[in-house]
Formats: sequence, C-alpha cells, structure tokens
Amino acid sequence: MKTMLAASEELKFEDLHKLSYPVWCSYKFDGIRGRCLGPAITSRTDKPIPNLLIRATLTSLRYLDGELITPGDFNDVQSAVMSVGGNPDFTYHVFDDLEFPHKPYSERYEILRNRVAKYDHPRVKLAAQIVCNSPAEVIALYEEVV
Repeated sequence: MKTMLAASEELKFEDLHKLSYPVWCSYKFDGIRGRCLGPAITSRTDKPIPNLLIRATLTSLRYLDGELITPGDFNDVQSAVMSVGGNPDFTYHVFDDLEFPHKPYSERYEILRNRVAKYDHPRVKLAAQIVCNSPAEVIALYEEVV
C-alpha cells in the first residue's frame, strides 16, 4: 500500500472549491516518515530506520503510518533518526492505519485511534485530524495554524 503524502504542489486558495468535501486536514510535521508494517519500522521507501532505540521502542507496532520527529529543525531530526546510535528524544505521530487500505479514511482513523490507545506509549501520539466541510473552513484552519 502506498502511503499518503502531502500534495506535490502548493494548493492555492482559489483551487479549494475543486476538492470534494468533507476533507480531512492535519498539521504538517517536519520529520522522517515511518511505517510499521513488520518487525521493523521503515521509511516510506521501505528502508529500515537506522536508529536502534527507535527500532527497539516501536518493534511491536503494526500497521501504523506516521512521522518521526525530535526537537530541533529538520537537520536535527534527520541526524537523530538516521544515526544508528544515540538516544533521541523522539515522538512518533501516527496518522493512518495501513491494515485495511480499502476502508474509508474515517474508518481507518477510528481503528488507528484504538490501536494508539491500546499501545499506550508516551512516544506514540495520534496526529490530530480535522474535518473541514467547505473551502471557508480549510482557510480558517490554515489561518489559525499560520
């Protein structure tokens, strides 16, 4: 299953009417993509995440797709996550469940919510998703965030 990615080009406010509503919106995390599909967490290109602490911490997770972040800018995140050694202060913000790709996102998000609650780990967080029902709501959310 291919993972969701942010749009490859910037969506302009005047194009929002072209979307099919409602839409799910989330905050942008500036980290390293992490997918838990087997015994190891991998990048979106299916390469194992190198950091041993991250791998050991998340080894029991299944079907989660999210973003690994650490304090600092993207270079700090990349250095911490992609270094084999070290003990990074990381958080895994998950935003999709990959077990049932055929299900609508609303159902996958509910499954995801339950998985994260069951795992109950301080480093694993459910990424907030906001349903917007119109272009005006998307613009309002954008203005609130920015």
